[in-house]
Amino acid sequence: MIIEEFERLSDFHKGELYVNEEKVDVGGGARDFFYILKLHIPYKGKTIKIKNTTGAPVGMVTCDFGEIRDSLAFEMVTRDIFISLFLRGHRFKFKHSSPNIDRFFKSSPSIKDLKRITKETAFEPTIIGTNENKTYQLKFHYSLKFENWHLVINPIINFYKDFIDEFDS
Repeated sequence: MIIEEFERLSDFHKGELYVNEEKVDVGGGARDFFYILKLHIPYKGKTIKIKNTTGAPVGMVTCDFGEIRDSLAFEMVTRDIFISLFLRGHRFKFKHSSPNIDRFFKSSPSIKDLKRITKETAFEPTIIGTNENKTYQLKFHYSLKFENWHLVINPIINFYKDFIDEFDS
């Protein structure tokens, strides 16, 4: 089911899917296996790189933008559902210094979709944008410890496409 979803996304977004099956000796002659799934989505000269390992706690998506003139550094962390109850539903802790980032996060349809998913599931992403060595990198980490985690991949891809559309000049 998970591999089929990645294949569907690869076809839909015209990407490249790499699947590696790894075997682990768990003792007593028994073996367990897991899959490492890497999906590379080309978009407007950039590559959105997705890496998930079945059985692992965290998935990751990255994209390198090269040099960007504006400082788009930010960090968005999803608060635990229990803590957000005390904060009247505010699930996200957000640090940034750019009005452009603020505007993007308030108006992006893909962000609205990701926020909806966090309300409906145990999806708790962390998104970090950094400027290092004259290169801007956007990193997205999320837990794989909830049911149907693979169904958040397409909304994450859409977030990256929206971000590229908005900030890649």
